[in-house]
Amino acid sequence: FEANGEVNVKSFDDLFIKLFIDSPALNMNKVEFEAGRQLTKSSAKTLYFRGKANEKQLSGSFTLVPKEDNLYEGSGVLNIGDGSYPLKFKLKFDVQRKDQKEMLLDMKAGKYSYYAHIMGLTDEASGLYKVETVTKYCKNDKCHNEELKLSKHKTGPMEYEITFGLQLSMSLFFMLDHPLILKGHSKRQGFEIDRILEVEYGPEKIQYHEYVQKDRAGAELTLPKRTIAVEAMFYLQDSKNNPSFKIEGNFWMDKKNAAADKTSVVLASDTTKRTDAVVLSHEAHFSTPGMKELSLKNDLTVNLKDNTIHAKFEADVFSKKNQKFVIEYKLASNKNEGTYSGNDHLHIYSKGLNIDTQLQRKASISKNGVSYIITGSYIDSKQNKREGVAQFIFDPKHSEVVLKLPEGTLYAEESTLVGHTDSLNYHMQGETYMLGYKFEEELDVKKKGPHFKYILTIIQKAENNPQFTLDIGVDLDQLAEINLKYNKKLLLGLEVALDEAHYLKSKYQYNTDVAKDYLTQEKKNIVGMLKEVSRIAKNTGAKVAEEVTDRLENCRQALPNFKSAAQHYQKELQQFKQEITSNENAKDIIDFVKNTFGTVLSQIGAILHEIYNVAEKLVSVLNDALQKITESFKATIPKLKEAYEKTSDIVLQMVDDILEYAKTVVDSVLDSIKKFEKEIEEVVDVVSDFFHEIGQMTTKALNGLSKEIKDFINVLWEQIKTLPVYSMITEKLQELKNYQIPEQYWSTYEGMVKSVVEVSPTPQLKQFVTSAAEYLEKFLKHQQFDKAQALKQLLREFADALSSLVEILDQAAEEAGSKASPGSPPRLLLPAPSVGSFVAPPGTVRFSLLNWIKSPDLPSLSEIYHTYRPRNKPTDFLPPFDASALIIGGTEFFTFDGKHYSFKGSCSYILSTDVIDRNFTLVANMEAGKLKS
Repeated sequence: FEANGEVNVKSFDDLFIKLFIDSPALNMNKVEFEAGRQLTKSSAKTLYFRGKANEKQLSGSFTLVPKEDNLYEGSGVLNIGDGSYPLKFKLKFDVQRKDQKEMLLDMKAGKYSYYAHIMGLTDEASGLYKVETVTKYCKNDKCHNEELKLSKHKTGPMEYEITFGLQLSMSLFFMLDHPLILKGHSKRQGFEIDRILEVEYGPEKIQYHEYVQKDRAGAELTLPKRTIAVEAMFYLQDSKNNPSFKIEGNFWMDKKNAAADKTSVVLASDTTKRTDAVVLSHEAHFSTPGMKELSLKNDLTVNLKDNTIHAKFEADVFSKKNQKFVIEYKLASNKNEGTYSGNDHLHIYSKGLNIDTQLQRKASISKNGVSYIITGSYIDSKQNKREGVAQFIFDPKHSEVVLKLPEGTLYAEESTLVGHTDSLNYHMQGETYMLGYKFEEELDVKKKGPHFKYILTIIQKAENNPQFTLDIGVDLDQLAEINLKYNKKLLLGLEVALDEAHYLKSKYQYNTDVAKDYLTQEKKNIVGMLKEVSRIAKNTGAKVAEEVTDRLENCRQALPNFKSAAQHYQKELQQFKQEITSNENAKDIIDFVKNTFGTVLSQIGAILHEIYNVAEKLVSVLNDALQKITESFKATIPKLKEAYEKTSDIVLQMVDDILEYAKTVVDSVLDSIKKFEKEIEEVVDVVSDFFHEIGQMTTKALNGLSKEIKDFINVLWEQIKTLPVYSMITEKLQELKNYQIPEQYWSTYEGMVKSVVEVSPTPQLKQFVTSAAEYLEKFLKHQQFDKAQALKQLLREFADALSSLVEILDQAAEEAGSKASPGSPPRLLLPAPSVGSFVAPPGTVRFSLLNWIKSPDLPSLSEIYHTYRPRNKPTDFLPPFDASALIIGGTEFFTFDGKHYSFKGSCSYILSTDVIDRNFTLVANMEAGKLKS
């Protein structure tokens, strides 16, 4: 369709019209028309026109005489081809008014008549604009009407409504078989739009409807026999506790007759927040005629109240409904009265794809024990259940450890406490399985007084049942022994005497032949375990290859078939084409719509065709990839299996050779030990005698020290009890225990505690004073409380308080040291005390533990206490001091306080030393009472 022209209707005097129309569909082939005013000397107005339509020429002119109200009447002549017809005219041309314009044409030419009336109304205040046009063409008594109605009402920048109607039935030179009716309506309010365009030709009608609403947008093309539609719906809830959205897109090739046959895409998400839980849900769906609906869905629920999680993912993207792939996860935990328990469960399954895999974990922690269990299982391609377990259970009387794969058990151990008296008196039995070998274990621990016995027995459950025993026994008054036995034969034995006469005197024995037998058995066990590992690994690899190949083939065969959907739409498009070509009226009107709206309709089919071509190509590529992967897997696995078997054999042989070589080396060492057995015994005897002497010295010293400490404590306690204040404190404590302290004294006590807290230099010391005061108050008031727990807390706070005071003392020592002269000796924590002008002289003290042990004549702790205990006279311990000591004969030592000590043997005396600069020390070495050096 092609049309162009030039029109000037500002005034009748300047009237000029020129048109060109070319539309084969409307039977208007290169129509040309020109009309305008012809200037004359009279007041009458003469108009001319000429043109051509469908190879027919027309021309003519007429003269109008003005009447009232812009009305003109006149006559003229019309020439069509070779014929000539008289013309009579009525013309009204009122276009000067701004709010209303009107044009009227009433023309008669012989048996033909033409009537046209145009009315325009403009109301700027209300935004209303209307145009109505009526055209009537008659030949004799047969008439055809043409009408145009246009209304536009605009109330805002984004609010308007437009309605139009057009009826075309004839022109000057041709007539349509049926009236061509065009109707349209367009309305907009904000972002909501609704447009309708309707074309009617005879009994057939086409309607195009597009709309944008708050929650949807779409377009519909209604044809005589079908309705093609596309629609998008959207829902969004922006809520704090329940945000959600849903987007849905639909396409129909025939919504009128087959509303269920649509291509649909749905995306949805929903979140719900509650005080105790959060629930999330997401979905994606795709459906189209000719194939099964495809969908993805996941749900997640997190319950904060009961500590549970439930997650589920579903992928229904395969060709059959029962091939839906599901992943489900559950977690639950509980904490109650010191017991924590938790478990989770992962389940992956698809009945149609023959997938069923589960993984479950259970954990429990309590005062009575700990347990952790992992169980995994799957259904193989032959519908057999295969299971693996990792289990750890520990409680005071039972323990169990299991590591099991579907192809075999790696490790299993179970121990039971049969008899139990205390931590040093019990009997335990157990059984262990490790890589094809079974072992029985017995552990017997007994303690009574100074006697202690530990026996561990391991029996390998095989043909010869080899037995290994570890026997440890201790009698603190007699001896300690360790025995290693293999097959009830002594492998290694060691005895160490603990009695006073033979302290640390040791004996040993060993059997190199038994050691060789033990090493031979251990080598056999290690090689056998490695073979079992190889077997399990080989079978596991073969099973994995088999299962992976089977699952890949199942997935390849289950891919969705887009070809059937493409064939469905190809069939619909072919039927649509036949509907158009078989109906001439529909074909004409469809051609008109295609020329009017461009290539929209033709592109719909092309787009759908391309979409399904791409989808089919994608599935084809995926299918080929899975097939090639499966074939490659099948071809590679036998080679890998062969390579593994060869590598495994090489490794096993290498380990066997290494162990055999190591055994040979150890056998050689054992033979050498046996060869030099006498010499080794002599060396061991020397070492044993040396430790025996050291042990005797140490035992004697420890026994003496223990006795001295007991005597010292007894003497100190007896002297404390003789003090008058002891009896007074005892009486007052008894009174406090029997009687309650009057309330009036507690205020004084609290004030005193508060004062002590305020002057305490560290927060830790303040906390300790406060806790000690509270403990004493509860104790004196006879309140019920956990004294043991309170004392433990008090001791911890006392340690913290001491640590905080040490930091302060360190800081004070550093400050004092920084003020001292560079040559002054180092000091510990604080400088020596001074009284007036007196400063304590520096000195040194040295103590030899070994000399003290060797010389038991040194003063005991009780004697030291009696010597250096505080005197009743202050002048005895206030400076200046005067003291002297004597050494007579090199063996007799008289102290400044009159004590007499004898030194035997050799000794050394420090006569003088430089305690300031450490430049020299003068030492006298005495031997048998004489000065040696």
